[in-house]
Amino acid sequence: MRLFQTLLFTALFYGYGLGKGLDTGPFGVTLYAILFFTLQIVACNWWARYFRFGPVEWIWRCISYSYRVSIKRQYPPELDLFRMTSSMNRR
Repeated sequence: MRLFQTLLFTALFYGYGLGKGLDTGPFGVTLYAILFFTLQIVACNWWARYFRFGPVEWIWRCISYSYRVSIKRQYPPELDLFRMTSSMNRR
């Protein structure tokens, strides 16, 4: 999502894109950033529930390993062993 955020905001606010940064002003850009960041949190939580990697990381792994890596989680989110052991270690 970080890559998507960078591409979106530079395309919207920089001169090589729409160049709306000066028109919107610092307050408007900050509001856009807060709104988009909130949407990103919701989207990332949904994505992490069903997939093991982000889309770009998945492509990178497939290229690095020279075979197609499974992107979907093998277990339902409630039974994900990695998360269960991580939460047990926090205590």
